[in-house]
Amino acid sequence: MSNETGIRIIPPVYMASLAIIAYGLHHLWDLQLSEHGLLKMSGIALVVLAFILTFWAMFTFKQFNTTIDVRKTASKLVTQGPFRFSRNPIYMAALVLFIGIGVWLNNYWFCLAAVILQQILARLIIPVEEHFLKKNFTAEYESYCQQVRRWL
Repeated sequence: MSNETGIRIIPPVYMASLAIIAYGLHHLWDLQLSEHGLLKMSGIALVVLAFILTFWAMFTFKQFNTTIDVRKTASKLVTQGPFRFSRNPIYMAALVLFIGIGVWLNNYWFCLAAVILQQILARLIIPVEEHFLKKNFTAEYESYCQQVRRWL
């Protein structure tokens, strides 16, 4: 597989690693949020929201016939669907998923992992993606950045 962007470790690897660490830490040192039933339901709702947002973004990429793989250069700048609200809706969904799992399972470590994941994405992945988008879609991407925030 060609790696055009230079990103060596793809976001799902970071996500899986952090999830395993959070799960393990929960069993070593059980830091709980709350046992309230409404909180659990809120966590489930966040998990469902994360999946809906992810699939909506993936469907939008497919509609525009461009890659979702961060190692490849996008063939089109996608500004429709969830990309109207956030330049990184899939990453937003990942953060919502981690927080949702943490709240649902009463696992503080997943919420902490969401903060770490956000920093990994903001420092290691998004700047590389933005560099290539800026390079390939100069004026159009700059206009898009002025209209749509990176996160929300």
